[in-house]
Amino acid sequence: MLEIHKFMTDHNIVMSYRGDLTHDTVTSILSLIKKFLESTDITYQSKKKLYAIVVECTDNITKNNMLFVQNQVPTKYSSSIFCISEHPEYFNIQTGNYILNSQIAPLQQKLKNVNLLNEEELRVFYKEKLLNSKPEGGGLGIIDISIRSGCKLSYEFIQDSDEISFFILQTLLIK
Repeated sequence: MLEIHKFMTDHNIVMSYRGDLTHDTVTSILSLIKKFLESTDITYQSKKKLYAIVVECTDNITKNNMLFVQNQVPTKYSSSIFCISEHPEYFNIQTGNYILNSQIAPLQQKLKNVNLLNEEELRVFYKEKLLNSKPEGGGLGIIDISIRSGCKLSYEFIQDSDEISFFILQTLLIK
């Protein structure tokens, strides 16, 4: 246990989770985030942004996990990771979850498009998507994360099989 504590301390990890992100788990994580934010001395605006980013990140993972259930993918692929580390000038929010390889191309294109836009262009794009969104959701999460963080999103796809890959998303939130 001491090794884990040392690793988390050395890497400034304030919260980490690995497992199936169910509704109950997400509710618990969000409750812990609120408690953590109450104990920090960052601005109210930064607290609000960090919380919103965490909500969007966990929502994206749970939506992908539901897709796996619908496609009857083995349960080993429902395991996700979620990690927040705090550094002097920023927070690093990282998530990872399995996705179907058929999702990679459209997701990668969306991430590239979002990363090409400046803040004003992102806000216009967000409004356009919002006006044209479907009742089940408009795919606004990644755009919202990018707007709130003010930073470009980093991502990676690691192939696990012919059908499934592990998707890693990282965003920074400047304090």
